[in-house]
Amino acid sequence: DDAVYLGSTLLAQSGTTTTTGQEYLGFYNAFPTGTNLAASADGSSWIAEGWLDLGAPDKTEGVVVNGAVQIKDGDPLGAGEVLYIQHVAMSGNGSWTAKGEYSDGRHWIAIQPTGGALTFIESNDPVTPGSSEVWNALSPAVIDSDGNYALAGSTFTPGGGSSSNYVLVLNGKTILAQAGDPIDLDGDGLPDGNAVLSGIARNTLAFTSDGNIIGLAAIFGVTPGPFPVNEAILVIDIHDDPCFADCDGSGSLNVDDIDCFVMGFLSADLGTADCDANGTLNVDDIDCFIAAFLGGCG
Repeated sequence: DDAVYLGSTLLAQSGTTTTTGQEYLGFYNAFPTGTNLAASADGSSWIAEGWLDLGAPDKTEGVVVNGAVQIKDGDPLGAGEVLYIQHVAMSGNGSWTAKGEYSDGRHWIAIQPTGGALTFIESNDPVTPGSSEVWNALSPAVIDSDGNYALAGSTFTPGGGSSSNYVLVLNGKTILAQAGDPIDLDGDGLPDGNAVLSGIARNTLAFTSDGNIIGLAAIFGVTPGPFPVNEAILVIDIHDDPCFADCDGSGSLNVDDIDCFVMGFLSADLGTADCDANGTLNVDDIDCFIAAFLGGCG
């Protein structure tokens, strides 16, 4: 039998442990390993991708959080139907993300911050609000304990021919890096030669303890030859986020940013509305946003 342990504590076991969630009740059939199992820092929450025996002829793949099924094969999700699940992850405070594909081949990402609203992002969604550039193939997202999330993948512009791009986006509104960006190889804060970012390897993105983002990057322009690609550990400082008050990421402040913040606050979107970054939404975030908006973006 397959089983999930946290230390010496049995969390779930195939054939014996009941699953709950949605309208289903059944038993775990098996559990994958590696990137499909994670827990919070204190062990109070856990997430797993598991095969579920829900009484149907075939096993069903599901995202299970603390024993409750959150998403499973065949579920209507966003603008599609779940075909399968590829990846799950959890932050230190129990916020979680999951990734999979729809039956039509498009990718989907689910992002659930603790105490916040569940967000879905999928292929063909705008990369940032109002952008003509849309997601194509998505890599697994990562989330931190403050509700910040990072998402990377390939993109394209409908009607733009065969043009494509690779981008890394913070909280669905700020592009942190994209293919062709110059790379600092020696840590002096300056670009080095012809070195530019090509992309970031799947399943390597993570938030560091000081709140930055780290990942295994593919870099062009360092080594000459027919396949001039090198790999390096890339660290991106997200503390230089352009301006919190620029909620829609347009580069300017106007009524659209107020609407964006209000919508984020009402939908409990921590990535958009947690202005004081304390992991909860309250009147302090409203005061924080107003001060940021009136202070402008320097």
